[in-house]
Amino acid sequence: MEILTAVLVLVTGWYAWQTQQMVAEMRRARGIQVLPKLVPTLRHIGAGNAELRITNVGPGAVIAADVELRLEPGGPVRRWRHPVVVPGEFHDFAPEPTPNGSFHLDQLTEKYETFRLLGTCRDALGATHQIQEEMNIREYWRLVQEADETAPTEWTRETHRRLEGVEKALKAIAETLKRQYRATTQDARRPPSGTPDR
Repeated sequence: MEILTAVLVLVTGWYAWQTQQMVAEMRRARGIQVLPKLVPTLRHIGAGNAELRITNVGPGAVIAADVELRLEPGGPVRRWRHPVVVPGEFHDFAPEPTPNGSFHLDQLTEKYETFRLLGTCRDALGATHQIQEEMNIREYWRLVQEADETAPTEWTRETHRRLEGVEKALKAIAETLKRQYRATTQDARRPPSGTPDR
């Protein structure tokens, strides 16, 4: 009887341990599903110009983002806070927030080597995460130039969309001018009021 009791205790203990392992694994899996990840990158705007971009590449939403954007060495440090950044969402920033700030990567990479993000955020479960990400913009720009990479599709699409908007606006202006011209011409042909008709 004592042997059976001992075996039962061992089996129960083993099941309890397995259950704890399963719960821990499920907790880890759930945490991975909501894990946010903000990374620094660049958005090309054509002709060698670019903006700084922050993108959430994680599977979960970034909650209460509070980060510093840094261009190093010695560049401006800016604080950015945002309540929610959903997966795939991005935000763009001028590289140098000054009237004479450059957007051209040749000039930027002469002065700065690294675009760094430092800060914190929370995930959907309330866990706090440290953000310590960086991008070597000097190395990136060198590799893009060596590969003779063309403008990204996003920039091409955006340019096309804006040009279409300009075309529509010009057509609307042309139609307005035609209507005004017709109205003016018709007014000029009418006899003045009070003049008897012949």
